[in-house]
Amino acid sequence: MFKNFFSKKEISSTIGLALSYKICRDITKAKAKNFYYCFQVLPNDLKKSIYALYAFCRYCDDIADGNTSKANKIKSLNLVKKHLNTSSNQEDIYPALFDSIEKFSIPIKYFFTLIEGLEMDIKMKSDFPEYKSINDLLKYCYKVSSIVGLMCIEVFGYKSKKANFYAIQLGYAMQITNITRDVFEDIKIGRIYIPKEDFSSCNYSINELKNYSNNENYTKMMKLQIIRAREFFLESQKLLPLIPKRSRLCISALIEIYSKLLDLIEKNNYDLTSTRIKLSQKEKIIFMLKYYFTYSYYQLFNSD
Repeated sequence: MFKNFFSKKEISSTIGLALSYKICRDITKAKAKNFYYCFQVLPNDLKKSIYALYAFCRYCDDIADGNTSKANKIKSLNLVKKHLNTSSNQEDIYPALFDSIEKFSIPIKYFFTLIEGLEMDIKMKSDFPEYKSINDLLKYCYKVSSIVGLMCIEVFGYKSKKANFYAIQLGYAMQITNITRDVFEDIKIGRIYIPKEDFSSCNYSINELKNYSNNENYTKMMKLQIIRAREFFLESQKLLPLIPKRSRLCISALIEIYSKLLDLIEKNNYDLTSTRIKLSQKEKIIFMLKYYFTYSYYQLFNSD
């Protein structure tokens, strides 16, 4: 599975729980980029389960984005479903995943919903908008992003069932941010997530997108995506008071770092071809220091 991270001596057909959690942590550190920084402000008992969730989601996502055939991708995801159904796989990330699911009573249906969303990616028509409307797109966003938020708040804890609604809104915001930032990377592999109605309303064509045409109509369409994402981020702020303080900082950090990506897209005049939109190393250090000191303060003066 993730054997490139470890020597053959460390990996066996059945591994201990501690090693499984270590595998999940190392995968997250190596691949999570922005997420990893946000996870550092979680208490250790929660952090390791968030690592397990990330490692599972990343594994499934890598299957969907791999270079193999669609049939092989579906076959691999079907095997994952089998592991989830039987809880029998004791390799790599699975002991940590099953332990976290049991410890925090995470509904198993959430994991199957995620896989359904990734199967939607695999089955996408090439070079054609997959979704007609924003409502169609949000159904996809729910399955690949919001559902992960619902998994996470089971680990974080929450004070009201309203937290589920706002976690869904946060998932929408983050996925639309990803879609906006990666629009040209996605078109290279034939994927178009921006709704067909947006192309029409902004008078921007698929051919223009394929040719990386950064004109006035393109800018109009990108602005529309950013407005949507910010509206969902604003709504998702209402999640914060519903989450215990010891988990709240992680969500606040996610909102801030993803909102910063939207700011950078605007600052770069919506040019998404010449450079990858991401936080600089200096920005990441400042970000980490800010949240580290805030987290330390909460540890000293709060108990919930």
